[in-house]
Amino acid sequence: MKKIILATLLSASVFLTGVVQAKEYNSGLKTTISKITVTFEFVKNKDAVKKRWHEESKNNPYSAKATIHAFTYYPNNALDTCSIVMPKPNNWNDGDSFDSIGHEIMHCLGAVHPGE
Repeated sequence: MKKIILATLLSASVFLTGVVQAKEYNSGLKTTISKITVTFEFVKNKDAVKKRWHEESKNNPYSAKATIHAFTYYPNNALDTCSIVMPKPNNWNDGDSFDSIGHEIMHCLGAVHPGE
């Protein structure tokens, strides 16, 4: 049931807003992981996201770079579990948050930005 809801959320995000990113990447998307447990840590705002990223990046070599909206890290360096830190979506029309969820899930699956 949770997988269906998540797929619906991601589909709704593309349907309602299109894919909106700060940067446009034209290269192919490659993932290295086919199965992973994803958890969410909802924080108050974007400043709290950056604060959490600084906390994680000191102790976790797999931490992703912080973005405006969210970041991904692997708790305890376990590559079978991925955590996404972001503010909780405000409502069903919060396209930026739903785009961030999809973007960060791809990082959980091993995708990286071109040039990283």
